[in-house]
Amino acid sequence: MLHRPRLLEMVDSDGGAALTVVNAALGYGKTTLLRLWCIERPEAVVWMTLDAADDNPVRLWTHLATAVERLGQGLGGRALMYLGVRGALVETAVDELMNGLVAYGRPVAIVLDDLHAVGSEASLRSIAHAINRLPANARVLAATRSEPSISVARLRARGALREIRARELAFTVDEASELIAREGIELSRESVELLVERTEGWPAGLYLAVLWLRDLDDPDQGVRAFVGSARHVADYLTDEVLTALAPQTRDFLLRTSVLDRFTPELCDAVLGREDSAGVLAELARSNMFLVALDARGEWYRYHHLFGELLQLELGRQEAAVLRRRAAAWCRAHGLVEDAIDYAAAAGDAETVAELLVENHLEFIWGGRTGRFLGWVRWLPSELLLEHPVLPAAGAAAAALLARPEVDVQRLLAVAERARRERPQLWSPYVEAAAEVTRSNVIERGDVGEAVEHARRAVAAARAGADVLTACGLASLSQALFFAGELDETRRIAVQVVERPDAPDVPDGYVASLGLLAWSTPSKGAPRARRRGLLRRPASRASDSKLTPGRRQWHTLGLRWRAPRRGAWTRPSERRCAASYCDARHSQPSVTRTRCSCSRTSASLDRGWSAPPTTSSARKG
Repeated sequence: MLHRPRLLEMVDSDGGAALTVVNAALGYGKTTLLRLWCIERPEAVVWMTLDAADDNPVRLWTHLATAVERLGQGLGGRALMYLGVRGALVETAVDELMNGLVAYGRPVAIVLDDLHAVGSEASLRSIAHAINRLPANARVLAATRSEPSISVARLRARGALREIRARELAFTVDEASELIAREGIELSRESVELLVERTEGWPAGLYLAVLWLRDLDDPDQGVRAFVGSARHVADYLTDEVLTALAPQTRDFLLRTSVLDRFTPELCDAVLGREDSAGVLAELARSNMFLVALDARGEWYRYHHLFGELLQLELGRQEAAVLRRRAAAWCRAHGLVEDAIDYAAAAGDAETVAELLVENHLEFIWGGRTGRFLGWVRWLPSELLLEHPVLPAAGAAAAALLARPEVDVQRLLAVAERARRERPQLWSPYVEAAAEVTRSNVIERGDVGEAVEHARRAVAAARAGADVLTACGLASLSQALFFAGELDETRRIAVQVVERPDAPDVPDGYVASLGLLAWSTPSKGAPRARRRGLLRRPASRASDSKLTPGRRQWHTLGLRWRAPRRGAWTRPSERRCAASYCDARHSQPSVTRTRCSCSRTSASLDRGWSAPPTTSSARKG
């Protein structure tokens, strides 16, 4: 990497701006500049490379808060706690994270690479909120291909924004001369000026030119041979670079460009050859846009720009065939997400569906619920009807992620249509999955109906899908809690937590622990057991596999662990708990119960007051 002091000084001289934006098209060295700056600066750095999955603000800030927590224990803890509570404002968690940075007390830089990959209004709004509340000891640096929608004009007017654009990132003649000389190329000053002019100083274009020029007998004549825009220059240079290679190497580059990352074994499988290790070693020695992803030299990728240009040379049909082979290899080697990505890119929806059916529980219980749901939505509806477990599991995923109820119901409707039109494909497993979700998503309906759905889920699971029994029992325990049946709640929740497979079902396990923490009487259970029920959910507080829809129970259980009050031992507190779900309502609803929970939580925060009477609870 060429050391470019003038750009490093521009990043340094922020003038006290909270945000520094490095904004330019592909190939301008945005990431390289920020990496060099971070290496040379003494302060702590929190680096995050963004992608489309960060359209979920909870995911985005969970990663950032986890990174801040690594700077010092407790700095990101409260933010992570709020992010784990269903319905909590992300901005509240952001405020807590800013407080953590204040407590850190030393300079810290937060780098958001590829900010253009984030498109959701919610995530961008949360980033703007963070910038507006950034403490004096912190700054944000962002690399992007387009102007971000984070109130840039307002920040600019306040002097809180430092911008570095393509015109600053473009190579000067002196910088280009240094780059060319470092590669041992003898080029006249006039030719360097012409090269900079025709590439418009585009760093990627100049880098391509250097690779090409170093093998020419007359580099000055080579510079005079091409004209055009930066993209045309890149196309021209890529063609020239490929032409200079042996046919076998050129074919290797073109056909492996469809791989996001690769090993010699994967290349062999995709190309039907056995010498990929030697070809990759030679490409690495020749600096042919190859990036090693590990110290052992097992995984590689191409420079992003070079890979994109190579793919333009490859026919769409051939690319699809190669991606199908890559999907098959990844599937055989347990790289399920890579296999799905390659199959989807090849348009092979059937393989995507098969992989999702085989691995849906690992995705949902393994903390990758959002990715699973995205793939299910990508599949055509006809294929979902052929695999009814996918709409049923997709509905469960949407519910666990607290997506709008209409999204959940849409997938449940597809599952119901599969039951009618493909009865031979329906099974106790699909029945249990659908009924668990129906029990969990009743927000405005009859709690009694939620109990019935949960009982059907348990019956279906016990009839032929034992792997879902813990989920069904957890849903039943929750529904019974909302219905005011506290004794039954405890009985069913105990069945869940005492199952050997319960810890493998993090959402149901923690939900049941939280319900036990709420409903276990102060009398009739040993004190040590009550404390254990309260502490066991705490041990899972930072479990990344937990979804927002279940973390609420963990949080509710923990509210009564605070040192300032006991484990829900006072009779007044117990009477208030019972008032949450007054069974004398003919149709107690989930929403009514949650509102009561919120009111009681607020009372506890203020210092316990007299519990509401039954009549006052009804008026609420």
